[in-house]
Amino acid sequence: MDFSEKDFKRMKYNVRGIDSDEDILKKVPDLAGIPEFSELSNPHNGLLRTEIIKYILFMYDPNTPVNTVPDVMKRKFYAATLAGLPKKNSVRFTEEVEAMLGGSDTQVNEAICAFITRLNSAKYTKLVVYNTALELQLKAMLSGKYKTDAIEVVDALERGISDILRQISNEDSSKFTVDAIYDKVRSEKLELRPEDIADKLANGENPVDISPYGENYDFPDNQWTNIKLLADIPEKKK
Repeated sequence: MDFSEKDFKRMKYNVRGIDSDEDILKKVPDLAGIPEFSELSNPHNGLLRTEIIKYILFMYDPNTPVNTVPDVMKRKFYAATLAGLPKKNSVRFTEEVEAMLGGSDTQVNEAICAFITRLNSAKYTKLVVYNTALELQLKAMLSGKYKTDAIEVVDALERGISDILRQISNEDSSKFTVDAIYDKVRSEKLELRPEDIADKLANGENPVDISPYGENYDFPDNQWTNIKLLADIPEKKK
């Protein structure tokens, strides 16, 4: 499939013009702000860091033209080709590249997750909150203290979580990508217990570090005090 230069202009970071031998983190300083990118060695498992990061951008940017390719595995092939990752022949990449595309490289998986959550901060925050609400609801059900529509609520939350995961991962539902996202969600979720939220609010802190409105946005007072009520959503229609 052929892409024109204008096809890439809607991407958050258009890295088409960056050569493999250039340092992408110096060419696009904003990307250096993603620790998981900076922590990749150069080369990493025999692959150039710039090519790995270009692959991640071409594959997971919500506005990448690669999205026009319907099949996820074919999308990975095109993204890797655009990134300049090394091939054995016209249809096969090297073992190192294929291992990375197959999800065997934990460090690259973490870099993918970091980029996904950076570009989808509002949806990612929603994912963390939905997972917290689901956990609260399940605990209530196990204790025997739950409302009559609890099963409907759980089903709705699970559907919502699946939809958000599909959206932020650009439909890459591979176990490795989803696991990396869930690992990050779990670490965020540990700080979303009601007592943690109360402590943060008392200290004038935002309960969720990832702000969908930008790092300097101040949340209105008490916006998060009713977080535990999320276990009761969605409200049943009468």
